[in-house]
Amino acid sequence: MKSRLLARVEQDLKAAEAAGQRLPALLLRAQRALLLIRQGELKTARDELTDLHQIAFASPHPELAAWLHLAEGLIGYLNDLGTQATEHFQKAQALARAGGAKAAEAQAYRYLTNMAYYRHDLPALIRHAQAGLAMPVDTDPVAHAGIHLWVALAHLYAGDAAASRPWQLACRTLATRAGDDATVASLVYNTAELRVAHVRHAELGDGNQAALPALLASVNSADNYERAVGIASLQVLNPLLRAKVLVVEGQFAEAVALYDAHLQSAVEQGLQRLESSLLADLAWCHAQLGHADQARQLAASAEQALTPQVDHDDRGVTHGRLAQVHGLLGQADEAERHQALARSAWAVFAELQAQWRAGLAASGLQPAA
Repeated sequence: MKSRLLARVEQDLKAAEAAGQRLPALLLRAQRALLLIRQGELKTARDELTDLHQIAFASPHPELAAWLHLAEGLIGYLNDLGTQATEHFQKAQALARAGGAKAAEAQAYRYLTNMAYYRHDLPALIRHAQAGLAMPVDTDPVAHAGIHLWVALAHLYAGDAAASRPWQLACRTLATRAGDDATVASLVYNTAELRVAHVRHAELGDGNQAALPALLASVNSADNYERAVGIASLQVLNPLLRAKVLVVEGQFAEAVALYDAHLQSAVEQGLQRLESSLLADLAWCHAQLGHADQARQLAASAEQALTPQVDHDDRGVTHGRLAQVHGLLGQADEAERHQALARSAWAVFAELQAQWRAGLAASGLQPAA
């Protein structure tokens, strides 16, 4: 299914081509490629971008170059979540600002806010969000919706659901009005992911059992919405999110099947920072299923995957889960070692959340009315 936003851009493109408006048509082609990437149609987008790069090389134009950097940055983000994506977005912002291309500049701030959230760089997130939201909404409502998305998620990450809600509402309103189904899908998926993270924290950090009934429903809602609007880029993540829920619910065989099918490909696509916690989940499943040797091997692999890039909450999940694994396998010393490491990781995460709450409160950022 084609999003309303993509349909509108394609309609405008046909009109520009029919009127012989070369530059507007090229800009709309670049914008269409960006939308195709957001929907996960990478091959179609790449074919379009290859042609546009050749044209841009022969006849350079700063606004076209800005849109091409946005597209290349998004491809980099989806492929490996690396630093090259940020560099593309920074170049897009500089080119757009220098060329007076306001919509492209707003989009650059949207993606720079996105990357700052991914890196958990709160000062950068606030700085880029402030710059983007300082531009009038009608400059690019889609960009404003995206910035609202990442600020909403920042509040959730900080543990402040109440502060997140008006940002979520404004994000959904702006995106729906613009026909931007991909941003709505991202909002649905990411809020579901953070709900799952909250439950895992409650289990492995606080030792409490959070309410579960709506958890799988949230994941199903995200999956169903993405399929309904044709967003392929998020569909690769949903099986892992579903597997996390199944582990919490004690459906270990079903979780193993999903992890076996999807974990390795997710790591290859740039989610290495999650590998340790996912392997620890898998070790716990095998321990519960009576597969002691596999559980021990996976527990060792999970600990080896604890690189410096792993976030504090994922460290807490990894060590907390490994404490459970070693406890079930009768390795009391190892279980206590991991439990102590888990407590340390969760304490650091709690401090980080407090810093984020304070920083966001002092930022002056306000959602659209």
